[in-house]
Amino acid sequence: MIEPSNPGAVVTETPVLLLAPHWRVPLVRAFAHARDRLGLKGKLICADSDPLSSSLVAGDSACILPSFSDPECLQKVLELCYAEGVRAILPLTNKAVEFVDSHRSAFDVAQVHLYVPPASAIEICHDKLKLNHFLVGQGVLTPRIYESPSEADGFPLFAKKRCGEGGEDTLLIQDHEDLRYANRRFPDHIIQSFIAGREFTIDWFGGGGVNFSAPRERLKVRAGEARVTRLRMDAMLIEKANQLAGILQLCGPACLQGILDSNNEFYFTDVNLRFGSGVMHTILAGGDIPEMIYRELAGLDPSERIIQEGTVMTRFSDGFLLKGY
Repeated sequence: MIEPSNPGAVVTETPVLLLAPHWRVPLVRAFAHARDRLGLKGKLICADSDPLSSSLVAGDSACILPSFSDPECLQKVLELCYAEGVRAILPLTNKAVEFVDSHRSAFDVAQVHLYVPPASAIEICHDKLKLNHFLVGQGVLTPRIYESPSEADGFPLFAKKRCGEGGEDTLLIQDHEDLRYANRRFPDHIIQSFIAGREFTIDWFGGGGVNFSAPRERLKVRAGEARVTRLRMDAMLIEKANQLAGILQLCGPACLQGILDSNNEFYFTDVNLRFGSGVMHTILAGGDIPEMIYRELAGLDPSERIIQEGTVMTRFSDGFLLKGY
């Protein structure tokens, strides 16, 4: 929760830093549109270690950073925050979340608000095995994980990375031959039971007096990213997302993923502590999370949201032609 220096006053200068935005140009534009629509001021700054990141072209200003593992990175980010009067940082990748979490005290001194949850939630959610143990301990439905391949008691199974983001190198395991291959090719993967059903991502935001959830059914997926989604404001899914977010003490943006089976039971599979790749569907359909963030930063009351239930978004790629590289 952001504590205003002058309670009741609207803060119009709201510079925001998007950390590691990579290719998230539509999201950058959504932040700019929300700021302008509210009549606020302050730069929208994109900072990335990749000089060819497309988002660097989309913000009001750009900064090329060292990698997060470089000791100089923190100093560079702090210099940027002081020079631009940054009010808040939104990390857009797992590594960016972990970076700001590890330097909370420095950002506290700089009076920069971090849209990240407590360190305990990051430790749990960025390790899928720890997340599984946590969910089981809380009585939350989740696919069973087999910590040893010999424990697997039937097929199909599903293999995925223990840490990291995106859906690359996931495997559907149909038989013992597939299982042997998965263990040989990806020895650090976790093996879990396969839940047949409909896949959902639930876009979530908490802050500024708002707890917001918007479930999106993943109709077509490529490399772990939803390319076509349908918005379904299902009361049960919304309640379950809000309950889990409360248990984890989430704040800021997140996306919770899971599978709804034929018995209408929902199994959580992942909790990402950042915007999901398909969040633009929710934003354009009325769940304008960037506006919610700017309202919190400016000290404005939350606005009423009318969500376009049942809408379908189909995504496509675009690009910038850069000269002089």
